Amino acid sequence: MKYLNSVFGVLLLILSLSSCSPQQDAITSTREIISQGNWTVDYYFPGQNRTEQFLNYAFHFRGDGTLTIEQGSQVATGNWSLVHDVNRNEVIALQINSSNPQITSLNEHWSVVDRNLSALAMKDGNNVELRLKKQ
Repeated sequence: MKYLNSVFGVLLLILSLSSCSPQQDAITSTREIISQGNWTVDYYFPGQNRTEQFLNYAFHFRGDGTLTIEQGSQVATGNWSLVHDVNRNEVIALQINSSNPQITSLNEHWSVVDRNLSALAMKDGNNVELRLKKQ
């Protein structure tokens, strides 16, 4: 009986340790990831590579759903939200207030296709790709 209790205890320990890895525990929610720090456009592809049009732009997503985009002395503001589509995929909706058509081209619903603590990869409904990188 003592042997069975020991084996059972070891099995419980192994199962509890293997149920989640440190990598999974370190990844927080997309909402927490995006609302920490400043972000830059690492890649923007609406049919062709247009990443260069976002050089020197810094995006700051706040936890209250507001967004600030700065390039030098120019500042644009807007709102963002994170929702789930019918398939439970995360979707980031951007609504940027600007007269700059480059910036407003990002006003979309972006499906999150990959994320980690320093990068987000997204696509819109037309397969336009947008990747953000933490500064």
